[in-house]
Amino acid sequence: MTSKKRNTIKLTFALVAAAFGFSGSAQAIVNPGFETGDFTGWTVNDGGLTSVVSSHSFVGGEIGSYAPVDGSFFARLSTGLGAGVYTTVSQSVSLNATEVLSGWAAFDAGDFMPFNDDAFVRVNGVDIWTSSVNSVGDFSHSPWQFWSFAAPVTGSYTLSYGVANFGDNGSDSFAVFDSQAVPDSGSTLVLLCSGLIVLFGVSRRSWGVVTR
Repeated sequence: MTSKKRNTIKLTFALVAAAFGFSGSAQAIVNPGFETGDFTGWTVNDGGLTSVVSSHSFVGGEIGSYAPVDGSFFARLSTGLGAGVYTTVSQSVSLNATEVLSGWAAFDAGDFMPFNDDAFVRVNGVDIWTSSVNSVGDFSHSPWQFWSFAAPVTGSYTLSYGVANFGDNGSDSFAVFDSQAVPDSGSTLVLLCSGLIVLFGVSRRSWGVVTR
């Protein structure tokens, strides 16, 4: 076997390994869009104040509701654990440097200022997305808002969603969260197919196969 053929075979295994994660790609989030209909894969601190739903009607007497951004379900978290006590769901994931977590979040305020209930998306304790009564208005709501986080270094990261009352524990506000994924399976498939197509062309030339 020539050196060129050996290098070609090595390239084949490298491309397949990269595409399917054998070379150390990210540990995908379990149940990212809550499509199991529950919080499988997530750690929940809620006192019964979380649910997986297919719709959520706006509070405050407004007409309208949230629908899933992707799939059939999304997570809904309610305030009620106490002033400044967050209802949360979280999950840890291993990421390579530059790999991305992303998703959608929205806040539905059931209170008014100065009771500034708030919600967040956090990664390792750093806020990636926030919303509050102050930012959306009294008894108002935000639209679905996209958020993303690119890992600066390879390591373990904890993604957390949360919502809490502020000032009192009287009126409920809600935060809703929909799917996020890591890594992107579409990009992985494109990488694999593109690599194998290039490899096939290189192999035919290096092995002397000629088509007419």
